[in-house]
Amino acid sequence: MPTPPPVPGVLKVLFKQSLGVDLDVITRLMFSYTGTAPTDATCLLLAEQFWTAYSNYLTPLMQVGGSLTGCDVIDLSSDTAGSAVFTSPSAGSRSGSPLPGGAAALQNFRIARRYRGGKPRAYWPFGTASDLTDQQDWNGTFLANWVTQWDLFIAACLAIVEAGCSISAHVNVSLYKGFATAFNPITGRTRNPPTYRAVALAPDAILTAPLNPKVASQRRRNLHSV
Repeated sequence: MPTPPPVPGVLKVLFKQSLGVDLDVITRLMFSYTGTAPTDATCLLLAEQFWTAYSNYLTPLMQVGGSLTGCDVIDLSSDTAGSAVFTSPSAGSRSGSPLPGGAAALQNFRIARRYRGGKPRAYWPFGTASDLTDQQDWNGTFLANWVTQWDLFIAACLAIVEAGCSISAHVNVSLYKGFATAFNPITGRTRNPPTYRAVALAPDAILTAPLNPKVASQRRRNLHSV
C-alpha cells in the first residue's frame, strides 16, 4: 500500500464533530510548526489547545444539537512521528431551525500557487435556517460573523505553544500528483486513485480564507440513519 511522503514541520489537525445522527463529521486543517518536534504527549496537549480554540470561537456558529466531539493532531514529519487524540464534547449554541444534514459552510483557502484541480477548502457543519437569505445563500450577518469568529480562532491557534513546539502558520499541503488508473476485474469498473508525490511540496501559506456565500453540500451526510 503506498504511503504518503513525509512533510517536515507540519501538523494535520482533525476536528471531529457530530450533527444529528452523523457522529463522524470531520474537518481537516494543516498547521506548520517551529521548534521541538512534538511527542505523543505533546500532541495531546496541542490537540486540547486546538479543541479549546474551536470550542471558544467556532461552536457559536454551530446549531444547537451539533457538537465538537474531539480533536486529533498528527505530526506529518514521518510515519512514526507524534500523534494523539483529545476527546471532549462542546455543544453548538446557534439558534434557529436546523439545516438539512447535507448542508455545509464551504471555506476556500487562497494560496499563491496555482494548480489543476481547484483550491484547498474545508467544509464546516455551521449555520441554521436563520442564517439564510434564501435556500442557496448565507445572509450578510452570518458571513460577517464568520469573519470575526474565524479571525479569533486562527489567532488562538497561532498562539499555541507546548513543550517547545510553536504553531507558526495555517498552511496547505500537496501530497498528490496525478493519478493511476485501476481496473477491477470483478466489478468491471475503473477508478482513478491519486498518486502520492515522491517528495511533498513545501507547504503553501494560506493567504486568505473566505467563506463561500453559497450554501455547499456534503450529500453523504444525508445517508446516515439511526
